[in-house]
Amino acid sequence: MPSFTLVPAFRVRVELNGSRLRVEVTDTGERLPVVKRYGPESPTGRGLRLLESGANRWGVEQGTNGKTVWFEIDSVWIGRSQ
Repeated sequence: MPSFTLVPAFRVRVELNGSRLRVEVTDTGERLPVVKRYGPESPTGRGLRLLESGANRWGVEQGTNGKTVWFEIDSVWIGRSQ
Protein backbone atom coordinates (compact mmCIF):
# COMPACT_ATOMS: atom_id res chain seq x y z
CA MET A 1 0.00 0.00 0.00
CA PRO A 2 1.43 3.46 -0.87
CA SER A 3 2.23 5.75 2.04
CA PHE A 4 1.78 9.51 2.18
CA THR A 5 2.05 12.38 4.61
CA LEU A 6 -0.80 14.79 5.19
CA VAL A 7 0.31 18.40 5.04
CA PRO A 8 -1.45 20.65 7.56
CA ALA A 9 -3.46 23.55 6.20
CA PHE A 10 -1.64 26.87 6.44
CA ARG A 11 -2.25 30.61 6.21
CA VAL A 12 0.21 33.41 5.36
CA ARG A 13 -0.29 36.95 6.64
CA VAL A 14 1.86 39.90 5.54
CA GLU A 15 1.68 43.27 7.30
CA LEU A 16 3.54 46.45 6.42
CA ASN A 17 3.62 49.09 9.16
CA GLY A 18 5.86 52.03 8.22
CA SER A 19 9.29 50.56 7.68
CA ARG A 20 8.51 47.26 9.46
CA LEU A 21 7.48 44.18 7.50
CA ARG A 22 5.92 41.31 9.46
CA VAL A 23 5.19 37.92 7.94
CA GLU A 24 3.28 35.18 9.77
CA VAL A 25 2.80 31.58 8.67
CA THR A 26 0.16 29.70 10.64
CA ASP A 27 -0.52 25.98 10.35
CA THR A 28 -2.50 23.34 12.19
CA GLY A 29 0.55 21.28 13.11
CA GLU A 30 1.19 20.69 16.80
CA ARG A 31 4.97 20.22 16.59
CA LEU A 32 6.93 23.41 17.27
CA PRO A 33 9.90 24.11 15.00
CA VAL A 34 13.39 23.79 16.46
CA VAL A 35 16.59 25.30 15.07
CA LYS A 36 18.88 22.41 14.15
CA ARG A 37 22.29 22.18 12.52
CA TYR A 38 22.14 19.92 9.48
CA GLY A 39 25.03 18.98 7.22
CA PRO A 40 25.48 20.59 3.79
CA GLU A 41 24.04 17.52 2.03
CA SER A 42 20.81 17.46 4.07
CA PRO A 43 17.63 18.28 2.09
CA THR A 44 15.94 19.92 5.08
CA GLY A 45 16.48 22.21 8.05
CA ARG A 46 17.26 25.59 6.50
CA GLY A 47 14.12 27.66 7.21
CA LEU A 48 14.76 28.79 10.77
CA ARG A 49 18.47 29.32 10.07
CA LEU A 50 17.46 31.71 7.27
CA LEU A 51 15.20 33.57 9.69
CA GLU A 52 18.01 33.85 12.23
CA SER A 53 20.34 35.36 9.67
CA GLY A 54 17.95 37.72 7.86
CA ALA A 55 15.22 38.85 10.23
CA ASN A 56 15.47 41.49 12.93
CA ARG A 57 13.09 39.48 15.12
CA TRP A 58 11.32 36.15 14.83
CA GLY A 59 9.44 33.73 17.00
CA VAL A 60 6.82 31.04 17.37
CA GLU A 61 3.43 31.38 19.02
CA GLN A 62 1.40 28.30 19.88
CA GLY A 63 -2.37 28.64 19.69
CA THR A 64 -5.34 26.39 20.32
CA ASN A 65 -5.53 25.34 16.65
CA GLY A 66 -1.85 25.14 15.73
CA LYS A 67 1.14 27.46 15.67
CA THR A 68 2.35 30.65 14.01
CA VAL A 69 5.95 31.23 12.98
CA TRP A 70 6.58 34.95 12.41
CA PHE A 71 9.42 37.26 11.48
CA GLU A 72 9.94 41.01 11.22
CA ILE A 73 12.30 43.00 9.04
CA ASP A 74 13.04 46.67 9.67
CA SER A 75 14.21 48.67 6.66
CA VAL A 76 14.34 52.27 5.59
CA TRP A 77 13.68 51.01 2.04
CA ILE A 78 10.32 49.40 2.82
CA GLY A 79 7.44 51.73 2.11
CA ARG A 80 9.67 54.39 0.59
CA SER A 81 8.40 56.02 -2.59
CA GLN A 82 10.82 56.27 -5.49
